[in-house]
Amino acid sequence: MNKALSLLAVLMTGLCVYLLSQAFAALSSDSGLGGLPSAGEQMASPSKTNEPRLAQAELTPAAELHTDNTSQPDTRPTIQVKTRPSWRLDAALAEHLDRLLTQAQAGDAEAAYVLGMNLRRCYGVPVDEETYAQRLQQAYDNKADNSSVVNLQLNYQFCLGVSEQQRKEFYVLLAKAAAKGMVPAQEFIAAMVPERYMELIEAAELPREDYIRQRDTFVLQQKSWLEDAAAHGSLQAMVRLAQQNYYQQDGPDGRLKAYAFNQLILNFTDDNELYSRYDRYQHNLQQQLTAEQIAKALEMTEHWTQSVNQNGSLYPF
Repeated sequence: MNKALSLLAVLMTGLCVYLLSQAFAALSSDSGLGGLPSAGEQMASPSKTNEPRLAQAELTPAAELHTDNTSQPDTRPTIQVKTRPSWRLDAALAEHLDRLLTQAQAGDAEAAYVLGMNLRRCYGVPVDEETYAQRLQQAYDNKADNSSVVNLQLNYQFCLGVSEQQRKEFYVLLAKAAAKGMVPAQEFIAAMVPERYMELIEAAELPREDYIRQRDTFVLQQKSWLEDAAAHGSLQAMVRLAQQNYYQQDGPDGRLKAYAFNQLILNFTDDNELYSRYDRYQHNLQQQLTAEQIAKALEMTEHWTQSVNQNGSLYPF
């Protein structure tokens, strides 16, 4: 009996404690006090309650935090920086002439380029000793600077033994190299003055219509090779195309096309000076073009960029 009463007393005491704790919790909630700080914590001061809290939407789900370490294939285009071949020879041209000509005739584009550039160096240099002596005397009479005299002497010695007709063949060889996709040859021919080309092929005395037709055919060939060089990453070609279009030398929408090629240069050059110059040109052109024209120009730039990436080569300026 006594044990039963004792157990009943314990149960009643526990029930009273539980009821009192519930009443106190309700009182605290109604008064806005919230929960009391635990041991070691301090009450938050009202002046410190303005700290920003991370909104629920800003929380990153755990699944998004997972990092997949599985290696993925690199699909970025690989661009190979190309070095233009050195065409200068270490001995007189006559010593290399037969070898280079044989290689060029066998289809070696680089040999055709090297030989063409050296024959171009000799084009206009005196062929015989009498003409050389006359040119040298003219240089002295005109008080030419010493470097001009030295260059005349060096070129004459370098070109000895190469006939005038062979020297005129430089364009044929460079055109052969350009047709095979030799970018430096394409760059050189694109820079030729059409009237000089007409003199080279002795077409200056053609009837006017024939002269214009042949000159225009050459200009179209220049453009074709220039664009091919640009598509293979020639910054020189990109610059020439930008300039030609800016000065309206290549049909309608010149300024729009100039903007496209300016941007192409910015996409590929790592030359700080060149980048700054063409970035400035872009800002100037933005004042001359509409938003629609700029959008169209950038579409052209994207097309050219894809071509350069696909060809995988870059020739610095």
